[in-house]
Amino acid sequence: HFLGEINSTRSRFDLAGVTFWGESPVFISQESTRLVLSLVRIHTPTHVIRLGGSYVLAAESLESVL
Repeated sequence: HFLGEINSTRSRFDLAGVTFWGESPVFISQESTRLVLSLVRIHTPTHVIRLGGSYVLAAESLESVL
């Protein structure tokens, strides 16, 4: 479980079975970040999302590419 916001720059994450809790956005990329997700959940006050797949983020949040 991750609580709060994650910021990354030029990183690669391979996450499985992870739950993000917090305010939206929960994951922000400052510069080119690749996310490979499997059975990932995002819980915010306004959304509950289940994710899987591969995402490439520029300077944006994960929620902005969904």
